[in-house]
Amino acid sequence: MPLFKSVRSNGVEPQGVLRWQDPSSNERGSGAAVVSRDYFLSMLVKAGLEPVWVLAGEKNVYPGQSLGSSRGFGGCVGHTSVYTVEAGAIKVAGTMTERYKPSAEQLQALRDVDQ
Repeated sequence: MPLFKSVRSNGVEPQGVLRWQDPSSNERGSGAAVVSRDYFLSMLVKAGLEPVWVLAGEKNVYPGQSLGSSRGFGGCVGHTSVYTVEAGAIKVAGTMTERYKPSAEQLQALRDVDQ
């Protein structure tokens, strides 16, 4: 059973109730679905599924030069977190953080950019 049968940019029930939409289909910006929490969770239950969110990102240190420059690097921190729903509340199931240190040469090149 598909969670959403509509291929349109929003999910409106026959009664006219808006259940989900993708604002980016009508506005500038990143694509993302916005959905009614209760509707989303009820549809998952009907399909025998449970919600899981995985969010990941990273922070990097580079010199203030144009993109594509290979001079200097100050390191990177990557993070990933997993969220689930327990007893109706969103809970953190786990978080992983990875740190990538620069080599001595990369760090020196980063420091030398302004000189």
